[in-house]
Amino acid sequence: MLASLLKNKPRTVLGVDISPSSIKIVELSQSGNGYKLESIGLARLPDKSVIDNIIQLPSAVGESVEKALKLSGSRLKQAAVAVSGSTVITKIIQMDATLSEKEMESQIAVEADQYIPYSLDEVAIDFEVQHLNKKNPEQAEVLVAACKQENIELREESLEIGGLNTAIVDVEVFAIERAYRLVHSQLTSKPDSSMIAVVDIGSQSTALHVFSQQQDEKNSEIIYTREEPLGSQQLTDEIQHTYDMPAEDAEKAKKNGQLPEDYHDRLLLPFTESLAQQISRSLQFFYSSVNVSSIDGIILCGGGALLTPLTEQASQLLNIPIVKANPFHNMALSRKINAHSLEQEAPLFMTACGLAMRSFN
Repeated sequence: MLASLLKNKPRTVLGVDISPSSIKIVELSQSGNGYKLESIGLARLPDKSVIDNIIQLPSAVGESVEKALKLSGSRLKQAAVAVSGSTVITKIIQMDATLSEKEMESQIAVEADQYIPYSLDEVAIDFEVQHLNKKNPEQAEVLVAACKQENIELREESLEIGGLNTAIVDVEVFAIERAYRLVHSQLTSKPDSSMIAVVDIGSQSTALHVFSQQQDEKNSEIIYTREEPLGSQQLTDEIQHTYDMPAEDAEKAKKNGQLPEDYHDRLLLPFTESLAQQISRSLQFFYSSVNVSSIDGIILCGGGALLTPLTEQASQLLNIPIVKANPFHNMALSRKINAHSLEQEAPLFMTACGLAMRSFN
């Protein structure tokens, strides 16, 4: 049997996003044709608990999971978590459409060494049939995903320490793709046929995902992804060194805005300008790889999206509409949710929200 990375299980799960800087938890329920936000929680991680998307300190991560779970007030114990970055390999392969799922599984297990650059004893592999090949309906396009087993086990261990069971291991980019369905309507100028970029600005890196939707297609799909090693942690480091502050105090001051008067012009504006230029460069790489010269808009998510000047700076530089992601903007909210705080922090929860949506696939 191939290890399950993609397939769903028939249960309601918490979306648990383990990033290098924090733990984000989301619980959703269905409400009419949409969703209701039942619970949400956020807890910071100790420094260097997660490096390059690999858990270094499972006990510290588990303790933060426990804190986020307690803050959320959720009683769920089953969780969906994601692996990401260079630890994950995904590939679309062509297979005979008449094969059963078991036959596909056997064939992939035999041929996996052709597209997995690791010893097969070290990896978990899963697959999912996407759709028939439009040019050759006798062939099915099959998504194969692989990740080192150790990275999955570290996530499972961390969740167990935090009081949760791992029901689903997903791939982060697919969680963002799922959550994109909730945010694309935020760009009111979005035409019927569109190309929208989601820019996820994390603490250690920034990822650009370009979504394409044609007039005859119901759902959008990611057609391009690029990740660069520039994240909001760099600004925290600059605050720490410039104002001689401990790392934890620098992060809190950045979030609360409690910094000297020269912070805005001396550190914040130059940093957000660098981020805007990085987004521009990533888009230029995209334009050079496909036959297009522009996109229809950008949706910002991740911690960097909370940096106030960024939206305006990037919009002026790129001359396209830019908004901050709010995957909850059309959701009903449970009574325990603080709507004001939610609106302020919504861009942080794209991945967690996409993971929570696995309950309803």
